[in-house]
Amino acid sequence: MGVVSRSASWAAYVALFGSTAALGQFTQYQAPGEFVERRESIAETLERSMQEAQWRLGALLLDPYLSVRDIGYIDEGEPFGSDVTATAGVGLRGYLPIGNPTTVAIHALPEYSAYFDNSERNQLNFSYGVGLFSNYGRIGLELSARQEERDDFFSGELNRRVTNHIGYGVVSFEVDLGRGVSLFGAAEPRRYEYSEPIAALGVTFVDQERDEELLRAGFRLELPRGLSIALGVEDSAADFDSSTNDRSNSGVAPLLQFHYDAHPFYFDANLALRELEPEVGSRFVAYDEESGDFGFAWRTSPRWQLQVFGRSNLVYSLDPTWVYYQDDALGIAAELGLSSNTSVRLFYERGNNDYTGGESATTRNEDLDSVGGTVRVHFGRGIVLQASARETEYSAVDAGLNRSFATFTMGLTFGSKSGAPWG
Repeated sequence: MGVVSRSASWAAYVALFGSTAALGQFTQYQAPGEFVERRESIAETLERSMQEAQWRLGALLLDPYLSVRDIGYIDEGEPFGSDVTATAGVGLRGYLPIGNPTTVAIHALPEYSAYFDNSERNQLNFSYGVGLFSNYGRIGLELSARQEERDDFFSGELNRRVTNHIGYGVVSFEVDLGRGVSLFGAAEPRRYEYSEPIAALGVTFVDQERDEELLRAGFRLELPRGLSIALGVEDSAADFDSSTNDRSNSGVAPLLQFHYDAHPFYFDANLALRELEPEVGSRFVAYDEESGDFGFAWRTSPRWQLQVFGRSNLVYSLDPTWVYYQDDALGIAAELGLSSNTSVRLFYERGNNDYTGGESATTRNEDLDSVGGTVRVHFGRGIVLQASARETEYSAVDAGLNRSFATFTMGLTFGSKSGAPWG
């Protein structure tokens, strides 16, 4: 039996609930206009990546990754001002089947982020990890750990690049109960740390450093024509390091996931009804809101696609005046294939950031309007050229600062189709 066919026996059982959802308790930053079609489980990603691997050393499959991304001009304001930046990455993924039931996946993806004027911000980041994926009859298991280091925008509150270090752990299972019903469960610890010239920025990223623990369990129902529904519960806890701005909290939330993918429509929604309470000594303000995201796509023709997407999410504030803000957004986009290898996507997004603080905090609420587009060209052999531009206007409703942020970036990727851990 071949290497790839051996992995197929467990692939259907490791479609872990939430595996493509936002990492951690909440998403600190989501780029305006972002639309992710969750078409693959981790197991399906592994199988595709094994099939596309470039090198074979006996049973070991290896796949190189090379990219030059975020080549562009940015203007972050003081103290850094405008600059030209680029990030180059080269790495390797490996896949090793161990008998019929288990596959081990590893990756090491270093990246170097360079700034033309502010060279003190140059940094080598290193992402790596190992995962074990198994199937024992009707039971699928994942045991994985990874560290991700990346230079990226921090949040809509601070449109500046920050190097974040996030450690992930996953212990999860899924049991096929028959008749399209499965039982899933997962334990997922996280560790968030940040490194940046803090004094120069005048903000305290140390206040954002924290540990998170997530426990999930529930049932999923697979129905015909690409439809699946999952119901579950999530117990979450965030433990902040800061003693002066401690926002530690915990709570239990019902979860609902709805997924449909049958031509010409695609729909994916994730909803959590959260009730979070502060831990002893924490200044966290009780949170009782719905959070989640959705994406809808209508493929009007082989080359045309219309998209509607939205999110509602808690984001921890950098300003100690406020504890967090509610990031709500709704957007629309059109994607057009200009040829067999070239596509263009345009989007518009309207959102609102509503800040919450203690009793002495002033009211702060702001609207935001984002517009942008992306051109993507596939040259074959895994070579992809991408250019993106977007602009976001922030308008104070109650209080705050009117501001705008614009960015233009280009990138060139060689080898695998993404920089994701497992493929």
